[in-house]
Amino acid sequence: MKNPFVKLFAISFLGALLTALVIKSQEGSTAQGTPLICDSQNGQCETFGGIQLNFPEGIKTTGEVPVEFTLPAGSEQLVPKLAVKLEGKTMYMGLNEYQLDLAQGTLYRGNIRIPVCTTEKMDWLMSISVPEANVAPIVYEFSISH
Repeated sequence: MKNPFVKLFAISFLGALLTALVIKSQEGSTAQGTPLICDSQNGQCETFGGIQLNFPEGIKTTGEVPVEFTLPAGSEQLVPKLAVKLEGKTMYMGLNEYQLDLAQGTLYRGNIRIPVCTTEKMDWLMSISVPEANVAPIVYEFSISH
């Protein structure tokens, strides 16, 4: 982490994660380390301490899938991009890495592609992290059926 702005953002990102963990532990709905659930039909994901992941067009296996990731209002020292890693939960589906670019305010946007699987149902894990920072990623889970 040579860039001081990345370090400051990583600290801010970690602060948002810790705040979210406290809120979620008080609500009792998501334990630390448990992926947040996304609905593949409507593209909505569980909110985590003001952090929101959204797939505006739903999650599909054909073509690019738009992704929007929003940090809480007031997040400071934003980095220009976030890293996205997509992997099969129970089956290796290759190395699928993408990035989300800062669009405006605390909103990041990008596109991903869901690899086609021959099984009837495939469970996916998608992690979002700060590049070059030693901060745990936020992990989301969704399923796609054929």
